[in-house]
Amino acid sequence: MKRLFVVFLCLALSAGSVFAQKAVKGSVSKAKSALEKKDLATAKAEIDKAFEVDKKGKVSKNPNSWFVKGKIYVALAVDSSRAEIVNSEDLKTGVNCLDKAVEMKEEKYKFFVDQEKQNLRAGFFNAGAAKYENEDYAGATKDFQYCLDVIPKDSLLLYYAGISASSAKLYPEALELYDKLIKEFGANENVWTNKIYIQKTTGDTLAALKTAREATLAFPSNSNLAISEIQILLEMNKLDEAKKANKESIAKNPTNPTLYYALGYINESQNARDESIKAYEKAVELKPDYYDAYINLGVVYYDWGRDIKNEANAMDWKTYEKKGKAVEAKALERFKQALPYFEKAHEVEPKNPGALEAMMNCYNVLQMTDKAQAAEQELNTLGAGN
Repeated sequence: MKRLFVVFLCLALSAGSVFAQKAVKGSVSKAKSALEKKDLATAKAEIDKAFEVDKKGKVSKNPNSWFVKGKIYVALAVDSSRAEIVNSEDLKTGVNCLDKAVEMKEEKYKFFVDQEKQNLRAGFFNAGAAKYENEDYAGATKDFQYCLDVIPKDSLLLYYAGISASSAKLYPEALELYDKLIKEFGANENVWTNKIYIQKTTGDTLAALKTAREATLAFPSNSNLAISEIQILLEMNKLDEAKKANKESIAKNPTNPTLYYALGYINESQNARDESIKAYEKAVELKPDYYDAYINLGVVYYDWGRDIKNEANAMDWKTYEKKGKAVEAKALERFKQALPYFEKAHEVEPKNPGALEAMMNCYNVLQMTDKAQAAEQELNTLGAGN
C-alpha cells in the first residue's frame, strides 16, 4: 500500500510537471493579458514561445503579434523593477518589433507605434536634458542614445548626444555621432568645429587637418573654420601651406581681422617683418580693440630693435667707433616704434599683465625711468589684486 502511494505521488508530481510545462503555450493573447497585468516575466515567456513554436508562420505574419512583442520588450527595457536601469538591447528589440508591425501595411498600428515612440523619446530626452544641466554628461549621453535607439533618424538627438559625449570626454562616441550627423543630414559649423577640437585634443593632427579642409569646403564663407585649418598647419610648421590657405581665405573674407592677424603671425614666423607689420596693422584697422594684434605689433618692433642692438654689442671696439652709434640709433628707433603699440594694448585691456610688462621693459630700454617705475607699481598692484 505504501509503495502504491509513492507511485501515485510520483505520477501526481509528473502530471504537475507536465501541467507546469504546458503553462507557457506561446499565446499572443496571454502575453498581452500578462502585459496588461504588468506581469512582464510571463508576458515575455509567452510571446517568445509564441514566435518560437510558430511553424506555420501564423504568428509572425500577424502584425498584432509584432506589436504586442514590441510593447512587452519596451516595457522590459524601462521596467521599474530593474532599478530603472534601461536595457538597451530590450529597447532595440522592442522598437524593431513595433516598426515591423507598421511595415506590414497595417495603418491602424502606425498611430499607436508613433505615439509609443514619441512617449519614449520625450521621457529619455527630458532625463538626458536634466542630467546635462546637472553636468552629468555621461548620463546625458546614455539617455540621448536611448532616444536614438527609438528614433534613429533625428538630427537634433544626434547633435545633443554628440555634444554630451564630447563634454563627457567620450571622444570615440562623440566622433561617431558627429560623423553620422554629417553623413546623414549635413551639419552646421559647430559640429565641424567640435569634431576638429576632438581630433586635435586626442592628438590626431592629420585627421583634424583633413576635417578642417572638408569643413572649409562645406562652408567657404566661414572664416573661423578657415582659421582652424591655418592654425593646424602652423602647429605642423607648414608655414608655406598656412600662408597659401590664409591668402585664399582673405580673398573670400577680406574684412575678417583674425585672418590678417594670422597672416601677420605667419610672416613674423618667416622673419618677414615688414609684411608682418602690414598684416597686423590691417587687423587693428578692422578691429580697433584687437589686443593681440597690438601686442604683436609691439613685439615685432621690439625684437627688431633688440636684434639691431645685439649687432652693435657684437662689434669689436674699432668697428663700434665707426658704426656703433648709428646702429644703436636705429635700434632705439625700433624701440620707440614698439612703445605706442604696447601702450594701446594696455589701454584696450588695462588689467592684462602682459601689456604692462611689455611697457615696463620698453620704458627701461628707452630710459624713461619714471614711467617704467609707474608701470612696475601698477603691475605689482595688479598682481596683489589677483
